[in-house]
Amino acid sequence: MRRLPLLFAAVLTAAAVLAPPPASAGAQAEEALAPSVVTVLSRAISDRPVPADWEDRPDARAWIAEMGRRLASRVPDADERRDMLRTVHYEAVRAGLDPQLVLAVIHHESGFKKYAVSVADARGYMQVMPFWTRLIGSGGHNLFHMRTNLRYGCVILRLYLDRSIPDPNETMFSIVDGMVDARTSDVPPVRLDEDEDLVAALGAVDEVAYGSVDTSAGLVRYVAVPVSNPGQNEAGTLVVAIFAVLGGILGLVLLGTGFFVLRRYLLLRSIGVFDCALRRDNGRRQGAWAPGMARYESDRLDWFPVFTLTLRPERSLARARLVILDRSDPEGLDAVAVMPGAIVVRCAYGAATLELAMNPLSYDGFATWLESAPPGRNDLLI
Repeated sequence: MRRLPLLFAAVLTAAAVLAPPPASAGAQAEEALAPSVVTVLSRAISDRPVPADWEDRPDARAWIAEMGRRLASRVPDADERRDMLRTVHYEAVRAGLDPQLVLAVIHHESGFKKYAVSVADARGYMQVMPFWTRLIGSGGHNLFHMRTNLRYGCVILRLYLDRSIPDPNETMFSIVDGMVDARTSDVPPVRLDEDEDLVAALGAVDEVAYGSVDTSAGLVRYVAVPVSNPGQNEAGTLVVAIFAVLGGILGLVLLGTGFFVLRRYLLLRSIGVFDCALRRDNGRRQGAWAPGMARYESDRLDWFPVFTLTLRPERSLARARLVILDRSDPEGLDAVAVMPGAIVVRCAYGAATLELAMNPLSYDGFATWLESAPPGRNDLLI
């Protein structure tokens, strides 16, 4: 049975579903941190070399030897490989992380490429965004330097994980092929994942399902979300449960909010997804904007509204029928209706007209995507 590692990783890094999802790698968002947090993080990234005798520790020696064998094909140079693994183990332990988790992050984010740079300018092994050097370190820190990158990456990962610990009244687990695949580490008042009938029912859902179940700990409300890994044929179900101590209406509100947050997070993990509001023109330039996200496919642009209970796109716009008419800065009410810094892109779509709002970087990608359409599409106007 193949597993869904990204499915449960999304849960663990989604701030227990009820908080805004922490960004990873190129999607890290600069945010204001409390002075006390900045002080702690600044101390954590202070320059301390790996102790010369670190590899003499039995746990470090065994791990470095085993991982060295596994990574021989990815990092052929033996000295470089040993130095990297030694540093990974030290920085992970220093930050209170499992070295295996840090290695998995490096594998996923950069493929062990020291000088990897994302389209968002995230850098190095752990794809650290440059603003972190200004926020908690020194603008002179080089994120392509191995130890610097790993230290920043481990400290930031520790910060995000600390924010993502579920509350005592929450539990989450994933189901793959009818079997529980993983769950949050904290033991909840009641183990819903051990209820075979419930697991079987939730593992078979093909659309978002809300429900509740009476347990020895009282009423438990849950939402089951069918999900899959982008680009893979794996599918499963994510179950988020909140115990009734929050009260009926509030519990349902939090479940709904949690689903929207998680849905957005899962979509944004897909390749080619960007924030994009949509407004149909129909001859009325003052129509309401609908916030959402768009995802590139080879021959179409799929658009997902933010507030919906389905993971399917509401609109699919054929690439061959889309033509950019003009672009402009939002004016009047539009300036407060769309996301900050967005531009308005008016498009012809067949005989109809529609407007999209996106940030300038997303617009560059959108225009390039249209320009790179098959031969014969040269009617694009900028």
